Amino acid sequence: MKNVSLDDKDRIIRFKFSKFELCFMLFGGANSNALLLDKNLIVIDSFKRKKQYYGQAFSPVQIIPKKLIEFPSETKIIEALSRCNINLGKYYAKELCYNLELNPSNKLQEFSSDELVKLEAEAEKFRNECLISEHFYILKKQNR
Repeated sequence: MKNVSLDDKDRIIRFKFSKFELCFMLFGGANSNALLLDKNLIVIDSFKRKKQYYGQAFSPVQIIPKKLIEFPSETKIIEALSRCNINLGKYYAKELCYNLELNPSNKLQEFSSDELVKLEAEAEKFRNECLISEHFYILKKQNR
């Protein structure tokens, strides 16, 4: 193995070997995949959708996350926080809801535009606090 890298601002882990590269695209659900690339970054094997990728030049799937206000109004707050541009994921989104005393099942339509902007700012602040923290766990309390 020559190198291991994580694409900047993306969920792609690359393992570089002398004659090939193994890429794990960790987007969740249908967009996740593992691709084997030759030295010219042409797909020579794929864990999912082999026919779609085989022989193609590697091009990462570009998923452009939405802001909270861009989700359909019937979306639950937990789902929107999990999948929005802040990239909290469901566990940290649930923790944020708990910290802000929000019901995770509430729908976005129950919030004003200003409240959603403030919530997004709180979510970004929470994410940044998590990123600089030396602890990577969530404490569970019995009443959650």
